[in-house]
Amino acid sequence: MQSKGLMLTGLSAWTVLSGWGCATGRLPVSMIENAAMLPADGEIEIQVSANGEVREIEYHIDQSMLPIAVINAANKKFVGGRIVDCEKEYVDGRVYYEVTKAIEGKKYEGMFTSDGKPYMLEITIDESDTPENVIRAAHGAVAGGLITSVEQIMDGPDKLREYHIKKNVDGRKYKILIRPDGGHIETYREIPAEIEIPARP
Repeated sequence: MQSKGLMLTGLSAWTVLSGWGCATGRLPVSMIENAAMLPADGEIEIQVSANGEVREIEYHIDQSMLPIAVINAANKKFVGGRIVDCEKEYVDGRVYYEVTKAIEGKKYEGMFTSDGKPYMLEITIDESDTPENVIRAAHGAVAGGLITSVEQIMDGPDKLREYHIKKNVDGRKYKILIRPDGGHIETYREIPAEIEIPARP
């Protein structure tokens, strides 16, 4: 039986956070404090496991909130283009910043520590450039539908870790994690949700 998790855009139930950080299910305070600076189309994403454990929390931020070290590291790693998106992420209790740059029609994403150390890189590639065994594995994990995007996930030193393949099946959105050898890691269902955060006057 293939492993499936859940990725919420926003938050559908407060109890989903009960396993993250502490038993009271608190969101990161900085996320609440920064909510007023979320772009109009900004999103909050929460990734949970099958047993309800919260694995990741990420939300959009304004570029002005990026540490200078992160901006410098992103521009050094991805030369040229421009920054088109920024996020703050919590992974296993650690804080990272994700920067997306658009360069010659392609998107490059990098996750960095606050001092600019690369943690993970994401490079969008065409489906036609994706190894056949990876595509077969994705279709095996989630049958039918269409592939909407493919990302190569690289470790900080540029070592290929895995592929993230997104599919749309009759309006349902899935994110499928596949190893370079074609092994299936996990499948997530992406579900729109809503979270209400106190607004500053």
